[in-house]
Amino acid sequence: MDRNDIPAGGQNMMQPGNDRNRKQKRGRELRSRAKMLLTAALAAAVVMVTVYFVGVSLRSEDLEGDGSDTFADSDTGTDGLLALSNETAANQTTETAPNDFYIGINYTPDTNAVDTSDTVDTDDVDDGGDTDVEPQPPAAVTPVNLTAEHEHKWIPATCTLPAVCRICGREGESAHGHVWSGPTCTSASVCEVCGYRGEGASGHKWIEATCEHPKMCTVCGETEGEKAPHSWAAATCTKPKTCTVCGATKGEPNGHKWKKATCTTPEICTVCGKTQGKAKGHTWVAASTSAPKRCSVCGATEGDKLPDGGKVSALKYDDDDVKMLAALIYLEASGSSYDGRWAVGTVVVNRVRSSKFANTVEGVIYANGQFTVAGRIASTTPSQSCIEIAKKCLDGELYDKSILYFKSSSSSKSWGSRKYCFKVGNNYFYT
Repeated sequence: MDRNDIPAGGQNMMQPGNDRNRKQKRGRELRSRAKMLLTAALAAAVVMVTVYFVGVSLRSEDLEGDGSDTFADSDTGTDGLLALSNETAANQTTETAPNDFYIGINYTPDTNAVDTSDTVDTDDVDDGGDTDVEPQPPAAVTPVNLTAEHEHKWIPATCTLPAVCRICGREGESAHGHVWSGPTCTSASVCEVCGYRGEGASGHKWIEATCEHPKMCTVCGETEGEKAPHSWAAATCTKPKTCTVCGATKGEPNGHKWKKATCTTPEICTVCGKTQGKAKGHTWVAASTSAPKRCSVCGATEGDKLPDGGKVSALKYDDDDVKMLAALIYLEASGSSYDGRWAVGTVVVNRVRSSKFANTVEGVIYANGQFTVAGRIASTTPSQSCIEIAKKCLDGELYDKSILYFKSSSSSKSWGSRKYCFKVGNNYFYT
């Protein structure tokens, strides 16, 4: 990995000077280890040569002396020397360092543990470029087996190499492995001990910009660009302009637009419909013979007008007129009160006196489409009370001087423009 591959701005990014120092330190460590191993190999070679010549000397003395074979385990002395040489080689083979350490002839570097592309400056000189070479173990050094006991002098373990005795080359404590820092969004993972670079930068995890924050990384918090604009909702009577996304506000509420209270409604906002206070209430003018109770402020009416009764000139009539009017009163208002029956008789007399209708009792009662009970009058015998009320009306004593129409209170018929006067007994009366 080239040092330029590490993105700038990471949390744990190595400075160029620190990187160079670590590489130089690592190179010195490897060169020192190689020198110690070479020294151990030379010492072992010296011992073997010494053992060989001592054996030859002893053999020569034995041949000149008593004929005993010090090293032989058979009758032939040379076989004994060969056996000693073979035993030494066997012992050396069984006590060499593990295969992954580079004393042995078949040394193979651990390419998984060491980044061979990250070179080391072996001459301790910063030449400004990546032309340094990865330190290599001594070539073809014969492993040794020291017969003499000694105290191990350990070269400490590193992230990727075990501890090694600088005298005999034996491995001790295992490599302790890298202590990684990172990776972060913008920098690769780095070993905090040796500075080796591992996994690349993870990259930012962006979330889209809102009106509260710009585009932002959820891992490291780095931002990019500008915040999104607010999505404003219009101000209301009680709330200022408000962002529908984040709830931010701007300006002031519009305030209520109050409509004054009336007789029946309190103050009310014409924008939002909110009310406050109470209705003023009606200012009533008492009912009269021409109009019911009426509010002087809003013109509303309530109840009925007062009957405009009284004495008028009597009609010319005979017994047949009395009988016809009494029968009509009986059929239309027999279940009503006295005033209710009197008002029905008054309607007939007022029609006779009006220019809009016939000028006789018979003409009014039997007019086409006026009284539905007209066909039953001739066969009806009225009560004495109805006869007395009929005579009273014909003599000019009226319940009201203006009523011309009536209908049953149970009727759903609408009379449109006819003016309502009052309800008496079981009927509504109109002018």
